[in-house]
Amino acid sequence: MTKSEKREKYTFDFKKQMVLEHSEHGYSYGEMLEMFGVPTTTMARWAKIYEKEGITGLQKKHKGNSNGSRPVAQKKFKAKKDETIQNELERLRAENAYLKKLNALVQERELREKRPRQSGN
Repeated sequence: MTKSEKREKYTFDFKKQMVLEHSEHGYSYGEMLEMFGVPTTTMARWAKIYEKEGITGLQKKHKGNSNGSRPVAQKKFKAKKDETIQNELERLRAENAYLKKLNALVQERELREKRPRQSGN
């Protein structure tokens, strides 16, 4: 197998997602490899292109870079994104339930404080 046969191909949208994940969340190249299967050298190259040319630079064909697709990495990215969204949803639901209970307790306390106190006489 030649070196060019081993090289993975990625779509522009996938490159864009990876660069934005890296820059927005501060993931290291090693974390990107673990989470999405993108080699560190590839991520470093994309990040360098992004810094110099912006997102549109990722669309251009650079030497040794092709615009194909990599379904396995894209599935990992989608699965990770879905997991992150699910975790956030669960956290927000729990927070919402907590706030509803807290609000009910505060209202109950305010009602008790507003009622005139009856004396034992």
